[in-house]
Amino acid sequence: FAQALPEVKALEGLAGRDRLTMLPAAVAALVRAISAQSGFTRLNKLAGDILVFAPRIGDVKAITDAVNNLSLGIEVFPCHAQLDDKAYAAYKESDKAAEQAMSEGRPTKPQRVIVATTYAETSVTMSNLRYVIDSGMILQPVWDPETCSTKPEVRWHSQDGCKQRKGRVGRVQDGECFRLYTKAEHDEFPVHTPPEITRVPLDTFFLKAKATGIDDLASFDWLGKSQDVAASDRKEIERASEILRKRGALDDDGDITHRGIELDGFRTD
Repeated sequence: FAQALPEVKALEGLAGRDRLTMLPAAVAALVRAISAQSGFTRLNKLAGDILVFAPRIGDVKAITDAVNNLSLGIEVFPCHAQLDDKAYAAYKESDKAAEQAMSEGRPTKPQRVIVATTYAETSVTMSNLRYVIDSGMILQPVWDPETCSTKPEVRWHSQDGCKQRKGRVGRVQDGECFRLYTKAEHDEFPVHTPPEITRVPLDTFFLKAKATGIDDLASFDWLGKSQDVAASDRKEIERASEILRKRGALDDDGDITHRGIELDGFRTD
């Protein structure tokens, strides 16, 4: 479908800020084609609610504005964890109408476009969806042991995560997913979403591990990590161990101290 839509074709080869800048126009062009171009979709249905996955709240707003500017008589709803009460109530009211329409075997009127972050992958009920538009991107907090800080980064999602997004349609009625990335790009995505423990500082985890009797943290097979620890992981292990020593939680031999037991909250009686 990208060949038929220049705005979508323009995303190919772009990354980072450039890709995010072009994303609203690409989504708007795709929404227009789905809603107004007969025969564009495999379902061949112009009516059908559309769920769009975007990485950041700012992208949700930009895409919402771009779709509203199409003037197609479509209702557009943002969906993310920071919605205010008024916006959340408006969305919930629209979903009640969509649920009723689905029970009657008809499309929602007016047609809805829901623009969401990863919040919509699992945390909210959505009725009468026919189409998913997946940007393939996610906002993910990343711990940097070099700067000892956590920063949010826009990254490609995992293959598992994209599969879950696709699964928002096709459960109770036919659905179709439009992916705004190539197969080659998808093949480079990580297969699984990295566990949260690989994206946060390890101080607390290491203290807990020491308190439970694990001595060699570098070789401990934690959450699927092999003994061949990557350089960045080893650096974080060294940083966390040094911080715990400075706090008096570990001694010079790397063993947990009474202070460490107190910090961990373990009872000794």
